Amino acid sequence: MTEEELLESARESSSKRERSPSFPYLDLETSIDLARKLHNAARASEVRVRDVAESWGMQPKSGSLMRYIAALGQYGLIEARGSGEQRKIKISPVGRRILEDGRPGVREELCAEAAMKPRLINEVYYGKEGFSGWGKHRPADHIALSDLKFDFNFTDDAAKRFLGVYDQTIEYVDGKNIDEGALGDDVEGKVPSPNGAETPKAVLPGAEQTKVTIQQPKIGDKIQWTSGGVDQFSEPKMVRAISDDGQWIFVQDSTTGISIGEAKIVEEGQLSHLIDASNPPEMPLPAPSKSINAQDALNKINFQSQGDGTITVSARLDADGLTKLEEMLPAFKSLLS
Repeated sequence: MTEEELLESARESSSKRERSPSFPYLDLETSIDLARKLHNAARASEVRVRDVAESWGMQPKSGSLMRYIAALGQYGLIEARGSGEQRKIKISPVGRRILEDGRPGVREELCAEAAMKPRLINEVYYGKEGFSGWGKHRPADHIALSDLKFDFNFTDDAAKRFLGVYDQTIEYVDGKNIDEGALGDDVEGKVPSPNGAETPKAVLPGAEQTKVTIQQPKIGDKIQWTSGGVDQFSEPKMVRAISDDGQWIFVQDSTTGISIGEAKIVEEGQLSHLIDASNPPEMPLPAPSKSINAQDALNKINFQSQGDGTITVSARLDADGLTKLEEMLPAFKSLLS
């Protein structure tokens, strides 16, 4: 089997697996309670993952531990750096203020912002293109589950869990749970369940202005991939392709899909306005020695920065395509400068 056939087989296998978009495994209230326990044990110090587990009464090898850490990272309650045994975790400045700042209205505002920080909760609450958003009054469970499955590509189990996380987290946007005490110590194994609770009527002043404007990465943008609160790239990488459903992006020098919810734009690409994002390049990386295939799409320009002061470009062009290539040359030169 050739390399191309192996890559095609891997893509087909991957496309058959059901994968839901990234969202916090825990609701905000549970996450704040865990942040409080970590803060009580470590204060402002960085600690290793095994120390985090100890502060939460969990085993370092627990399957839930990394999900809990990732949830706190998505709400902005912790900061993390490194990987593996060298990974370090500490309470973020925002997390500390949520736990300790007693000035009127400060904690409420910070909690409301933390609730809307996860991209998926933000989009479901406020809406996105083709989806109007639920806001404070989400539909009945059976309708909400269908929204998640068909508008956001959730699996059945993930959709049910997200409803529980969503219902409890948006109460912070409405100001319901701001002054309530922390949860009990029984965190391990806690699974929020959708309850369809009535939305509280007390609205936090200014809560309608807490929406976070999220810009979707485009081809040519440089992004950082943050998973579990940890930056995965030593340097930002350029987006080279976006999946048809808009949920996965692909960066230079890699064939692995990255959830768009875990990508943050570091620098807008100079190529973005020149490239048709609806017609992305093939997912496999073009090999430097590969000749132009006559079957490649006409005027589709594939490019790859080699990281050694060179760039590989492949395309099948007519007169219009040559004009497009000429327009892109200054941007290509900027990549090499």
